[in-house]
Amino acid sequence: MKLTEYLEKDRDRLESRLLQARTPLEAQQTVMEQYDRVLYRFNEDCESERVRSEAAHMIQTARMSVALMSTASEAKVWNREAEKKEKKKAPGTLFWLLLVLGIAALAAGLGVLLTRLQGQNEAGIAALAAAVGAVLLFFSGMRLKRASRTPEEKPAEQKVEILIDSKSVLRTMQTVLQTIDHNLEQAQEEENWAIKAAQDKQDRGGPSEDELQLYANLLEAVCSKDGDTALEALENVKYYLHTQGIEAVDYTPEHDSWFDRMPSHRQATLRPALTRDGRLLRKGLAAGGES
Repeated sequence: MKLTEYLEKDRDRLESRLLQARTPLEAQQTVMEQYDRVLYRFNEDCESERVRSEAAHMIQTARMSVALMSTASEAKVWNREAEKKEKKKAPGTLFWLLLVLGIAALAAGLGVLLTRLQGQNEAGIAALAAAVGAVLLFFSGMRLKRASRTPEEKPAEQKVEILIDSKSVLRTMQTVLQTIDHNLEQAQEEENWAIKAAQDKQDRGGPSEDELQLYANLLEAVCSKDGDTALEALENVKYYLHTQGIEAVDYTPEHDSWFDRMPSHRQATLRPALTRDGRLLRKGLAAGGES
């Protein structure tokens, strides 16, 4: 199976975890864990040690580039203005003192009046005590009112919420894994070709007559130190490969993906690509572009 197929199986689970992430850092950590999960499942099914090694190197590169991935879609800012409310406060000592004295003075005055004393002096004292008691009760009530309405201010608050763009993250991962899958397919084809070539050589038991003639011509070109002779011998290499079903393809823009590139002002084929039935077996090398 391809890496993209393993990712598709985990799509719902991964999207749910991305939506739960509260910061871009948490989202990036989730992406790296998913890359590890995909690689682990791929290694369980892949039988080629070479392909597993290639996949591990490419996934490691993908993990290192996660820090450059954009995960946030927008940020929401929530503001709460400062609030003022009255805080209830227990009455202090002064309130209780005024209350007790007021009640005592009022009780004394009323007690004297209730005895219906006829003396003018005693009646005046009773009236004065009652008046003082009423005043003291009035001030104790005012004290209680001020104490119970102490203002309290609650400071303003600001909360920032980062929204993770799970769809964009999934598309980016899909693109990365598709590129890795393409490279792994080429690695698998090259390994299959090498295995088949080794098996064919073992079945033949040694070089064929065509191979021996080819090697002889190449050695003759080396010994002659003649450029024209060397070029003619190299043409024989292309013919021999053709007889084995392998084509040597020169660089063209159409087959750009079959070549590694070297910077140069002049476009040229430095090493042909080798193909069989339209499939790439070995990459070529071309000049005239970015490496």
